[in-house]
Amino acid sequence: MTPSDPDWPAELNDLGVSAPHALWVQGKAPLAGAFSRSVAIVGSRAATSYGRHAATEFATAVGEAGLSVVSGAALGVDTAAHQGALLTDAATIAVLACGVDIAYPQVNRVLLEQIQQQGAVVSEYPIGSHPSRARFLARNRLVASSLATLVVEAATRSGSMNTATRARELDRVLAAVPGPVTSSQSHGSNDLLVGGNAHAVRHPLHLLSLLQA
Repeated sequence: MTPSDPDWPAELNDLGVSAPHALWVQGKAPLAGAFSRSVAIVGSRAATSYGRHAATEFATAVGEAGLSVVSGAALGVDTAAHQGALLTDAATIAVLACGVDIAYPQVNRVLLEQIQQQGAVVSEYPIGSHPSRARFLARNRLVASSLATLVVEAATRSGSMNTATRARELDRVLAAVPGPVTSSQSHGSNDLLVGGNAHAVRHPLHLLSLLQA
């Protein structure tokens, strides 16, 4: 898919010179429609039970509201977010840092197949491309192109915080779930709230009300 395709997500054009030149897509969901009403849910790969529960709860509510859930198919919060969306009839979009023909992480192969049946698996990298640190960081800007980004759990230095920065640069709605002050997995997301850079949401209805403002 290229920018001239009618199903190209217009939200990606806000990236300007860093917008992708093409996308490889596997799945059933119309991509433009999915991105135009989307919430990115991101967080720690080493998620706590609290983080996984919150991600699932928020993703299910987002899906039930008729919105799409965008995430990166990583372990932890990403996986819980996709699984929560799959509990509804809404689309969920997995943005990969490798080719769409590569299941990464391997343990999520079945999940990625399920996402294709109800949403789409997307990458800006050609078939056969393997993941790398640079590609993980680059794909964050695509995730952050969603209309809103919710950080569930994030360490101070993490890919999720990078996604949050991208969302702010794009002037998207940015929200975070408050976490235990004793948990290093919530230090970054809590810092977003203390610094006034993100809206605090304690319930899915809080998040949905931000999208209606």
